[in-house]
Amino acid sequence: MVIKTFLTLSVMLAVTLCVGMTLLHAQSRPYAVTPLGTLGGNYSAAYAINGADQVVGVSLDRAKVTHAFLWEKGKMISLSGPDVPMSEARGINEAGEIVGTQQDAFGRKQAVLWKNGACRTLGTLGGRNSMAYAINDRGQVVGTAQRSDGSYHAFLWSANHMTDLGTLGGGRSDAFSINDQGQIVGQSKRSNGVNNAFLWEKGQMYNLGGLGHEESCALHISADGLITGYAATSDCDIHACLFAQGQAYDISPEWESEGRAVTITPEGEAVCLTQDRGIETISTAQAQRDGRKHWRTLHYTARPGWQVQVSNGNGKGQFVGKWISSAVKGTLSEEAVLLTPPH
Repeated sequence: MVIKTFLTLSVMLAVTLCVGMTLLHAQSRPYAVTPLGTLGGNYSAAYAINGADQVVGVSLDRAKVTHAFLWEKGKMISLSGPDVPMSEARGINEAGEIVGTQQDAFGRKQAVLWKNGACRTLGTLGGRNSMAYAINDRGQVVGTAQRSDGSYHAFLWSANHMTDLGTLGGGRSDAFSINDQGQIVGQSKRSNGVNNAFLWEKGQMYNLGGLGHEESCALHISADGLITGYAATSDCDIHACLFAQGQAYDISPEWESEGRAVTITPEGEAVCLTQDRGIETISTAQAQRDGRKHWRTLHYTARPGWQVQVSNGNGKGQFVGKWISSAVKGTLSEEAVLLTPPH
């Protein structure tokens, strides 16, 4: 039986498109946090959720084999057979189609699509390996695949065909998110070896820039084109970042040392993971026209010594991820969780 506990999450609501804004505070609200369990091992993590509350991710079994999982209606099941050495599920759409990666007996990693109970490999760009990270409601899949020269390029798989999205001039690119308009975001190397966030649309890859230092990465794009990720500052700290209107905006709280923005809420808030002195904090940041800066901090009480990290969300305001413990080696240390807002 799945036990639900109520956590008060460390969530802050910020507005960051202007400098020198006023600071406001709001009261906390509780989230229902559901531990999703494992497939018998001591590790699991959730990567995506759809509107039907279907959650996908990865879990160890009792033999310490890594399995892709689907969790729904309180039950976690493995998506891969007993003869599969490794698998992980990274994305799910509203139709319940799931994408991820599966390793074969020869050690090759293949991007796969689980649909109607069957698993299909999506191929490569001429090389040995490929990995799928996201799928939209049109059934289009993105990820990264190896070419015949050994390099890895971001791909779009659509209508049974895999397209090479190219790079920003360097030797590698990875696509992490796609919306229903076919806009794709990820990270690519430039010719100077620096990694930059990119937006790909209508056959063209665009550099999204960064925050003073050149390194950046785009992790998620919403239905209306809001892009979240992270970027290095001039001090080489990694900060949560919102890419909008041709600019990169720092949306980490001033007192936080590191962070990344992983997804978007239905209200257009960027959901951030930030860290200060080893303490993980979940935050939200929203770009508003009035230029004010709103912070809403919600402290949570979980299992003693446990912290929550989120990785993605759905259109109902739910998040998935994992909570992490500094427990003794050999015990359950990281477990997939579902976070549900109050009604």
